[in-house]
Amino acid sequence: IEKLVNLAVEHGAHPLIGGHSRLKGKNSFGFDYSNGYFYPATVLSNCHTKMACMEEEVFGPVASVCRFKNEEELIELANATPYGLAGYIYTENINQAWRIADELQVGMVGLNTGFVSTIELPFGGIKNSGIGREGGPNALHEFMDIKTITWDTSNN
Repeated sequence: IEKLVNLAVEHGAHPLIGGHSRLKGKNSFGFDYSNGYFYPATVLSNCHTKMACMEEEVFGPVASVCRFKNEEELIELANATPYGLAGYIYTENINQAWRIADELQVGMVGLNTGFVSTIELPFGGIKNSGIGREGGPNALHEFMDIKTITWDTSNN
């Protein structure tokens, strides 16, 4: 995470919050941050599609923000990545939210929420973000290979 953020900053991104190296020392509960198990929430502005933070899945508390001219460009930018785990839309215009959600090439979409999963719902992405789904009523089918076997018993 730290490497992706540092690369983004080197290529022109501006950290609005966070963006610094992980915390050092211990917190008030005695948790030791110095082992690298914590990275502060970070929002990077002025990002562009060629930055690693926009092209790769960042499994950490990093939001990469870039400008777009219109809804069509937004969808094009969002779908330009080879990954498609989840997308998030925050807007007051619910019709626009549903239009964009329908066009995003992702397995899950959060509308005005960062929460996209519970055990009852299918969890998983498309493109290079995994194959299949876990969770939900159809999850077992994702872990099965169906085989058809026929046997001619007419000569027995």
